[in-house]
Amino acid sequence: CSWHIFATQLGQIVILAVPGVIMCTAMTAALIHALYPIDDWNACFMIGAMLSATDPVAVVALMKELGASSRLSTLIEGESLLNDGTSIVIFNVFKDAVTGEGAIEAGPVAAEFVQLAFGGVAVGLLLAFITVFLLGRIHNDVSGEITLTLVAAFGTLW
Repeated sequence: CSWHIFATQLGQIVILAVPGVIMCTAMTAALIHALYPIDDWNACFMIGAMLSATDPVAVVALMKELGASSRLSTLIEGESLLNDGTSIVIFNVFKDAVTGEGAIEAGPVAAEFVQLAFGGVAVGLLLAFITVFLLGRIHNDVSGEITLTLVAAFGTLW
């Protein structure tokens, strides 16, 4: 994944990730409301948000195997990064509406989206730089390198 290609396609990635997931969530919610005896539209949207985010692992693997262009691969990989964040935010908004914990307001929703979509990348990059710095300080200690790598990988998820 090239940063230059990602930067040039960021607009397309955002259009696919945000409005695309919102449309899929709405269509899935409408289908659930029509097929099942769920009268609460908020619950339908909550279920729709869970089901609407796609996982392109198989598609990306197939594209690499077939030698697809890096622009297409970057577009799909970038969209998959942002659509998960979008889906989680939509789910949380309607979960709060179902439980009565909060109202739907644009400011907190946008802040949560930015935190989920870009916060993980920022934390991952920070921990990667720290890990690379520490690995550069370890010499001839295979156990130490393996331990540091495992702690960094699992620590990032914590």
